[in-house]
Amino acid sequence: IGDYTKVSLVPLYGIKVNPFTSIAFGGALSFEFGDPKIFPVFIYNKAFNEQWGLEVTLPVEAKARYTIDKKNILFAGAKLSGAGYNIILDDATFVEEDETIQISKSEIAFGINYEREIHDFLWFGVNTGVRSSLNFDLTSVDRLQTEQIIDNQLGTTPFINFSLFLVPPQKWLK
Repeated sequence: IGDYTKVSLVPLYGIKVNPFTSIAFGGALSFEFGDPKIFPVFIYNKAFNEQWGLEVTLPVEAKARYTIDKKNILFAGAKLSGAGYNIILDDATFVEEDETIQISKSEIAFGINYEREIHDFLWFGVNTGVRSSLNFDLTSVDRLQTEQIIDNQLGTTPFINFSLFLVPPQKWLK
């Protein structure tokens, strides 16, 4: 299980500065850049008024928020994401037999996200924009060094994503 398990950890300490501003800081052990990295994290959320706000999670995301009404929200921004996947091959075509290899990917996406309440606890979202690959490579996994087996040069592509998600009912928040 240890060969296939990847865990991210992001401990944060947050402060509500005033009713319109909150900040948090901490660190992350994460695969956001494709490979495991440790990096500082800073979160800044600011509501300028009842409609406009800013949500920033450095270094991975920044977005502006426009609240159309209590049931409709529009976001625009950029997000960095990544992942790593271990593969153990019992065929020695690319690497030595039983050697672990890893697919590392990371990308940056620029887009617009629309979210709408369907019911008190159920929301619908549609997210669209463009994403640009930063890396999508196949590497050998060795504790002392990483050797690149396949280097991909992927371009920028459009995307669209539909989602349904659950949120706490409003009566729980009162």
